[in-house]
Amino acid sequence: MAKLSGLNEAEIRGRTDTELLTDPGMLERRRNGELPVIHVGGHDFEIDWNERVLRHVYDSRKIINLRSVPSSSEGKEIDFYFCIGSGERIYLPAAPTRLPENVVLVTLPNEIHLDPLGVARSLGLDDLYFMRKYPLQMRHVARVTQLKDTALPEIVRRNQIEKEIAIGERQKTKSRRAKHIK
Repeated sequence: MAKLSGLNEAEIRGRTDTELLTDPGMLERRRNGELPVIHVGGHDFEIDWNERVLRHVYDSRKIINLRSVPSSSEGKEIDFYFCIGSGERIYLPAAPTRLPENVVLVTLPNEIHLDPLGVARSLGLDDLYFMRKYPLQMRHVARVTQLKDTALPEIVRRNQIEKEIAIGERQKTKSRRAKHIK
């Protein structure tokens, strides 16, 4: 372990493998309340797993609630739409008929990757419980995908066609009613 951690035997005595594989200064800062940060489309957010939110570093009024964000189909990632300009989460209509401007799909790693110490504490476990498999990181970068590179353009196209068909049907119904009234 001394070789792996770059310390001598005296320095590692009494410390666990997980403590040795995690930067002790970073671990101490996290234990003292410093929150990890994630960069999302040009904006930095603190990861507050205790509250289950991402809180904008420079504007604490901008909060992304992680309680209401669905995980990916595999449960390994968290996806949501995000406006690059405003730095806020965006909610799309159930059947969108256009692609919103300045919006991207953001994918975050799951909560254990984001803050293993915070998740362990929220479950009543030892601070280091997840860190052997998921080392503590104080800086993350979210994966940002342009909407044109997602399934959304095809969904929008289908919704537009369905909307045009529905409008056409309503117009036919109105013209039939008008003929019957005369």
